[in-house]
Amino acid sequence: LVDICFLSDNKKGIDELQSASVIELGCGLGVPGMVAAVLGARLVALTEQSNLVSLLDRNIKANFLSDSTNNPRIVARELDWCAEQAIALRNELLDGEPFDIVLSCDCVYIPLYGDSWRALVDAIIAVAGPKSLVLVAVERRYVQGGTDGVDLFLNAMTSANFIPSLISEPPVEIYSFKVHKNDNIKNIIDSSRQQ
Repeated sequence: LVDICFLSDNKKGIDELQSASVIELGCGLGVPGMVAAVLGARLVALTEQSNLVSLLDRNIKANFLSDSTNNPRIVARELDWCAEQAIALRNELLDGEPFDIVLSCDCVYIPLYGDSWRALVDAIIAVAGPKSLVLVAVERRYVQGGTDGVDLFLNAMTSANFIPSLISEPPVEIYSFKVHKNDNIKNIIDSSRQQ
């Protein structure tokens, strides 16, 4: 995700990333977020479910020279995808300001994650602002008699006033989203839940 979006388009991509605040939602091991930190992001928040935060802390300590408690540039935080927790994290780390860049990789797949894509949309709405860049990597998978959830997620993002641009073709599609207009967060979340 980070390599395609920031490194493949010469220095322009790195310039956009430097001094940015970055959040990775459902980060797993946190590799894209860590790469963003190495490339100069001023703050990176790696977020995951509570049982994985200690693993993220270990990964941060293993990959960065200083102890993560002394390195405010990259932090691991618990985040269950809901607007309330996402807004609280935004308040804690950025005094209420939106993140400049929002990352999410392979977090939409109904057979494994159920309809958590709905909560992911809520979290994205809550951490992004009118100038934020939202980058989401999804893999389309065949689901016999069902759906992988990618189109449902994309439709919900569009309904929440995010304009998608496909920047990488299958097998892994990467979408860049920009906010079309700035509405009240609560109204956008309510609208996205009606999908």
